[in-house]
Amino acid sequence: MPSVMQHLQAAQFLWPQGDALCFIGALAPDGMPAWAAKEDAHLRSVPNRAAALAALAKQTDPANTFAEAALLHLFLDWRWDIGPLRRFIETRGCRLGQDFGGRPPWLEEYHAELGLLSASQYRSLPWSKDVFSLIEALPLAQYPTLPGMTAGDIDGFIRRNRRWLEKHLDSPPSVAFPDTLAEDFMQKAVAGYLAWRKESPYAG
Repeated sequence: MPSVMQHLQAAQFLWPQGDALCFIGALAPDGMPAWAAKEDAHLRSVPNRAAALAALAKQTDPANTFAEAALLHLFLDWRWDIGPLRRFIETRGCRLGQDFGGRPPWLEEYHAELGLLSASQYRSLPWSKDVFSLIEALPLAQYPTLPGMTAGDIDGFIRRNRRWLEKHLDSPPSVAFPDTLAEDFMQKAVAGYLAWRKESPYAG
């Protein structure tokens, strides 16, 4: 999974005038409180993730900015998992999808590196604080939801992450995931998303 700021970066790049619901949707799938449910929501547990994503795309109306941004989130996670995440895992002597019977040995380091990347982007991207403020200004009653989570789950996830980012403004950059890697991934992933969306249009 990419970092919180990577998801916002992709949404802001694709929809620079996006509304609060757009940016909430870009983060919402990670607000799932239960880990197993989150894996299911990200379609990691289905036999054919690509086909499942394409089916979901055909049910997603692009006019619904929250739903479209949530779809972008799932697409980014798919591309990240089979690209940068796979390479990170393999350099630690493991493989993607390997069953360790518990927490993978690479997970703690991975989360730490993602945190450093997110902090670096929060510090350097000029729109980051404005986007979080835009999100936080929306009343909770106006939050849409996704299956398995409440508006409070999504709101709590977003606010926790902003507090963490504000506390880590002086963090060093990530070694595993430098900003240049994140920028290159975002550019290619967004271009891929636009092409993929033409192949998997809303069916109405």
